[in-house]
Amino acid sequence: MYPIPPIALQVRIGIAMLSYGDEFTFGIVADYDSAPDIDVLTDGIERAISRLTELAGRPRAAAGVRRRRPPAASNRRRPGSPRST
Repeated sequence: MYPIPPIALQVRIGIAMLSYGDEFTFGIVADYDSAPDIDVLTDGIERAISRLTELAGRPRAAAGVRRRRPPAASNRRRPGSPRST
């Protein structure tokens, strides 16, 4: 199960967390035009969770920390590319 937060109005990054059983997952949705460096945020979350599980004395795999990236989106607009209508 992965949480999918909505983005609407003036919100351009949505972060949701879901705790279920032994797993704790994050769902991040972002407007690429507003946050082209969203990988900085996701990498920071991953590092922080790894550090917390290390401090808690639990191996990473046992803590349920996994990284799942969405498939590469070829339709993702890059900065400077024209908007589709």
